[in-house]
Amino acid sequence: SGRLKYHRVGEQGVKEHHKLLFDEDRGKWCWSESNGLTYCDEANRRGKELEVKNAATASNANGRDGDWSSCPSGFLALGVGRIDIKGGGASANVVKLDCGIDKCRVRCHSTECNLSTRCGKAAGLDVKNGPEVHAKSGRWSIPSQCPSGYRAIGLGSFRLGATDDKADMNDFDCNADGCRVLCKHSDCWFTPRCAKADAFSVVPGNVAYGVNDRWSPVSKCPAGFKVVGAARVDLHDDAAAANVNDLLCDNDGCKAWCEASTCTVQAMCAGLPRCECTDDAAVDPVGVVGSTFEVGGLTDFDGNFEGKGVPSPSGASGGVEAALRALKKPKAPKPPKQPKLAVFEPVAPEYANECKMEEFSYPTGDAGLWEKVTDSTGDTPLQYAPKGELPDNHPCTIAAGAGGRADGKWGNAGFDAEGRWRTDDTMDKGGDDKDHSNLDYSAISQCSDRDIARGFEQARSDFRHSILEHGIDLADEVTDMMCNAAPTIIVAPMGAGAEYELGDSCSDAIDIGLIVASLANDLVSDFTTLSIEQRGAHDCDPLQVGLARLFCDLYCVRDAVVRGDMAINRNLKTATDITNKNLKKMTEWGVDSMNAQTNWLAQKIDYIDDRLSLKIDGVTNKLDKTSGSTFLADASTAVENMMLEMDTFANAASFEGSSRLSVHRAFSQFKRSASDEPQNLTDALEFFGHVADLHATVTTAGKVPRARAASALTQVGVHQMTTNAKKQLTMLGVYRRHGQKAQQQVRSREQRQELVALDKLWWQLRSKLDLYIDAAEDEMKAYTAAFNAIEQYRSCSAHFDAVHESYDAALATRSSTQSLLHTTWRDASAIFGELAAVIDDSDAFVELMGQDCNTELSQQTFNQVRSGVVGVKMLLRRYVAAGLATPDTTPMVEALQRIQTSYNRAECRK
Repeated sequence: SGRLKYHRVGEQGVKEHHKLLFDEDRGKWCWSESNGLTYCDEANRRGKELEVKNAATASNANGRDGDWSSCPSGFLALGVGRIDIKGGGASANVVKLDCGIDKCRVRCHSTECNLSTRCGKAAGLDVKNGPEVHAKSGRWSIPSQCPSGYRAIGLGSFRLGATDDKADMNDFDCNADGCRVLCKHSDCWFTPRCAKADAFSVVPGNVAYGVNDRWSPVSKCPAGFKVVGAARVDLHDDAAAANVNDLLCDNDGCKAWCEASTCTVQAMCAGLPRCECTDDAAVDPVGVVGSTFEVGGLTDFDGNFEGKGVPSPSGASGGVEAALRALKKPKAPKPPKQPKLAVFEPVAPEYANECKMEEFSYPTGDAGLWEKVTDSTGDTPLQYAPKGELPDNHPCTIAAGAGGRADGKWGNAGFDAEGRWRTDDTMDKGGDDKDHSNLDYSAISQCSDRDIARGFEQARSDFRHSILEHGIDLADEVTDMMCNAAPTIIVAPMGAGAEYELGDSCSDAIDIGLIVASLANDLVSDFTTLSIEQRGAHDCDPLQVGLARLFCDLYCVRDAVVRGDMAINRNLKTATDITNKNLKKMTEWGVDSMNAQTNWLAQKIDYIDDRLSLKIDGVTNKLDKTSGSTFLADASTAVENMMLEMDTFANAASFEGSSRLSVHRAFSQFKRSASDEPQNLTDALEFFGHVADLHATVTTAGKVPRARAASALTQVGVHQMTTNAKKQLTMLGVYRRHGQKAQQQVRSREQRQELVALDKLWWQLRSKLDLYIDAAEDEMKAYTAAFNAIEQYRSCSAHFDAVHESYDAALATRSSTQSLLHTTWRDASAIFGELAAVIDDSDAFVELMGQDCNTELSQQTFNQVRSGVVGVKMLLRRYVAAGLATPDTTPMVEALQRIQTSYNRAECRK
């Protein structure tokens, strides 16, 4: 029929039952989760994908059924998208969950909470709850299975029987068939959420391990699948305070905030049935290999070789044969369950809430400056402690209260783009004649701008006053001259009378007018000065506000340092505690495993001893009843069969070093002990025993599973990569020792004042090279750690996540080291160029030789340059080792040629 049922190991290590089918049209073997090859064609997949989103959030009052969170039109409720418990503590938990066709609601105890429904839409989608199951307190419930044709996508409903502080759901676990729950300190009832569609396949996401009191990592879905809810949330601690404070499932995956306990989170994923076809057109599926599966042949061979050539004794129903059948082969014990190891996740520090700068909100606010930190790895949100009351003398309280009334009359003035002084609204500097506090950085800058503008306006006022005063003084002098020219009038009608000085009267009258004008000028100037000073007194003082904000910023810097140190200490303690607990668990598990295996080996040795004794007795009895010729013929046939079997197992043993060594020793021993040709029946029996021993050794060594054979090949590759890494470390060590020796040579000449300039450049070069050598050593160590992780994974002593993590760390280290290599090369080229200029332009070698032609200092300086060249050659070799393009060496070569020419020129002068 072209169909073959088989098991395929899935991404989570769970056996998935798929079908292998032969596509006659394309001549390829394909595996499919559906009954046919429909979804192997991309055209049949279009338009049938599942569309998912979270509904609007609905709130819930303490202890009452909350509002329904309803899905958009055309969408059905798949389950929970988010449950956010607003409060904390032991008694704050979810006691009830209900989901209808297109909506869900929740009830929380001792706290308010919010719910968002996970909604979905697809062709032929139908959603309903499965049968309700009663779970006893402290025990796993029986699974609640979805109806035929439906797949479980999470919990559809849930309710606790009690609402005391300890009662809650400690764990729930859903697969494609149904769900089960574990409730602590209370009975509970639940139903699974079941769904079916025209094309619908359900798989779990990856397992995410979260630490307490922070967000767990995100559990993501395989490619092509979408998050429909949570498949599992497991609290590892059943303490009263342990609780899931927040559960979020969106298009990125599922994560949880677990309070007072570590936890496990796993997303539930749905999508179109998966299908994969190979390029192998073989009609026989055995040997077909795809990217995610392979097909191999199986036999019922149990590895138990028993000779058939020796005739059975009379009375086979009893005697030796009956005794052999009566022996019970000891069964290998099941290894103890491997302990569940805790995973450490570092906790980010929480900074003081006042340092978030939310209080400084005018006019735009500074809070956005401290919401996250951006670097080459992306955006990292900053965590802040809960807001609390601050004392009146707190620097940030003082800074937030500092402010004033923004001067809109004199403060908004300024020069426009054409250099003209403007006092209208076009030169807005924040002056609106309103009182403001909580000033942000821009407002503080505007405060200083207004203070400067008022100073300029004061200067303008003083200048106008001075001009008018000079004008009044000039008018006084001019009028005095004019009045002095007026004639004196004498009135003497009878020979006697009075004399009138018209000039004095004129001058006095004009002086009165000028005094009034001067007084008016002074009053206008003084009034302007008073207005400017009054508005300046009411406006913010830039020096006062700036210093207050500076002290607040200094406080936040100190707070960040203190809290960062505290977070580091806490993380170190948590990591140490988790490591100690994991070591204790693994040690106890190793001892239990060893004890079980030791007891089984003792039983097996006794069994083999009894079996061999019975067989020897049977052979002895048969020899008494069988002629030598018949026995030799049967023995010859048995030896021939064993030789054929040994040929197969010897080939298999070549995959592994220990097996290959065992077979080699066995053949060597056989050659030494069975070198002579058998001459009689006794020799034949002895020879047959040697062949049997060789057969047993080769058979045992040749039973190498395919996984172990592949593992052996992996081990060889890891060994080669580790050897290369060690060679790289050795090379870096040579360069480091060479650099240290060169530095010692420089230290011996540091007292020579004439070499200060050259030594300064030399130390710059050495510091650049040493910095890169440190980074290169870290890179090699990172790769060594990655290779060690692969070796541990090969020997089943480490999880693949550890291999992935160490490999990612090695790649990250390589990237940073290569970037530093480029920087170091550019810096070294620049330093050598400057070194060549100093040596050549100052004719340094000639000066160092002096009048008496003492070449010691010049030779040491030239050796110093040679030491630097060794470091530069090391950089070039690192380019080759890293597989990078060789940099441009022209500037470096020209600098070295210039130094060599200068040295040769000094030698010629000598």
